[in-house]
Amino acid sequence: MDEEIKHRTARCKSSLVLELSICRPRDTNLVNIIRPMGNALAGVFYLFLAGCQASNTGASNPTSAASINAGTHEAVSTVAPAQSGLLGGSTGNMLCHLDLVSGSPITDSQATARHGRGLALEGWAQMNGKALSSLLIAFKSSSGVNYSVRPNLGVPREDVANAFNDPSLKNAGFAVTSDITALPNGSYELWLRGTTPASSSTCDLKVKLTVQGGGAV
Repeated sequence: MDEEIKHRTARCKSSLVLELSICRPRDTNLVNIIRPMGNALAGVFYLFLAGCQASNTGASNPTSAASINAGTHEAVSTVAPAQSGLLGGSTGNMLCHLDLVSGSPITDSQATARHGRGLALEGWAQMNGKALSSLLIAFKSSSGVNYSVRPNLGVPREDVANAFNDPSLKNAGFAVTSDITALPNGSYELWLRGTTPASSSTCDLKVKLTVQGGGAV
């Protein structure tokens, strides 16, 4: 038996405390070592270890907006030319805010993105006091050629629900990690186009994004 595993097993049996260092999938051998002991102490240890392993996989812990950074989130969406009229016409009152750009807070309503590094956008939006059923982030160019990307909806935002005193907004967050290969160099205003079953509207995120490292607009 590996001496390190022996030491960890003895320590857990005596204290019933699992340290973070053994909360790893590679320590599943500990389960096989302890299960044959057949006493209450081993049973308690097994339950602790099983719970530790479950939390380590992230299965019971939804991805939060703050955990998504450019280049690290598996679900990557591609920025593409937007449909004509994306930002025209509104039938609802939409409120929104962009919290982070590639993991960093926004300074003076300005942000920068570089080709080859991806772009992560994280924030929240609601319309007429309701969470959105669909959303597009629009990159509005002064040239008139706009681009868009579809973010993930339903990101937990208890702070938004508390701020509006409305529990229905607890999942009003959005987040996306995007491939900006198709987005030319230049300056873009960031907007949202959101819909609910009853309304559709736009919202100015009041952020100017400068894209560098690609072709000029």
